[in-house]
Amino acid sequence: AMAMIPPSSSPWPTRLVSGSRDCTVRLWDIERAECLHSVHILRNVVTRVCCVGTDQTTSCGAGSCCFVQTSEDLRLRLWGLEQNGQRLTVLREVHAGQEQLVALDVAPAAPGVLGLAATGSKGFERSSCEVCVWSLRNLERRRSAYQFDNTIEALKIVPRTSGLLQLVAVSCDTSIKCFSFPELQVLWDDSLATRA
Repeated sequence: AMAMIPPSSSPWPTRLVSGSRDCTVRLWDIERAECLHSVHILRNVVTRVCCVGTDQTTSCGAGSCCFVQTSEDLRLRLWGLEQNGQRLTVLREVHAGQEQLVALDVAPAAPGVLGLAATGSKGFERSSCEVCVWSLRNLERRRSAYQFDNTIEALKIVPRTSGLLQLVAVSCDTSIKCFSFPELQVLWDDSLATRA
């Protein structure tokens, strides 16, 4: 998993954060092809990493760049950059529930949704396949919905033509659902398998 700092939102436009199955999160300078910092956390098998823009309200502070990360250790972590963009540090972490978080996206800054992220979990029945909205300020669970029967493989928060946001999620059994965001009301659902 990896995330690039958007060039317009940071004094370090060549930084990239990666996470992997070896339980490390690394900070890279891609222009110099150099790993600047590496952090190993026991059981932190990284599943996803997303950049949180500097325009978001988070624990990072104004004008700072953060990354949010999911892991097989059932934790959600918020990372920040320190020492002039040379080091990573964990700003906050929370136990995210009983199922592994395997899908992640950060909402773009929009009225009413500043500082929010969405996750999707691994599972084999409706009671464990959860879509969840999180506050990035304190990593608190804001809302959740159990609408899938299998692992949520991917999700994306996208704008609607009305200017509001929606969350589109797909599971490994090819069901796709669209939710209002951050309310998580189902707007529509379908199965990609029925179209084949």
